[in-house]
Amino acid sequence: MCRRFAKLGYLVIVPDIYTRQGDASAYQSMQQLNEQLVSKVPDVQVISDVDQTVKWAGEHGGDLKRVGITGFCWGGRITWLYAEHNPNVKAAVAWYGRLVGNKTETRPPIRSISRAG
Repeated sequence: MCRRFAKLGYLVIVPDIYTRQGDASAYQSMQQLNEQLVSKVPDVQVISDVDQTVKWAGEHGGDLKRVGITGFCWGGRITWLYAEHNPNVKAAVAWYGRLVGNKTETRPPIRSISRAG
């Protein structure tokens, strides 16, 4: 997906969202990955990481008035959260992702994270 956007001339960045919690390639199954890594990554950390990624993009030729974000599954949920958080997001495509689910320390209900400022 990212290569397709890049070939069309877009500045595309794929941040490694899990890096502080571990190496996603080290898990043998999706269930292990979800239970032992993905579930440990707090929403607020991800939103902050995406903010920093967007900031970096702006410092390297990106247009901060025309931000786009896309994601699959867990990334789809992050897409919804970030589109609500950043008023400069002009395109957001969540391929699929949960809006509701069990409340956890790292995953509050989606309505709990709101636009800054």
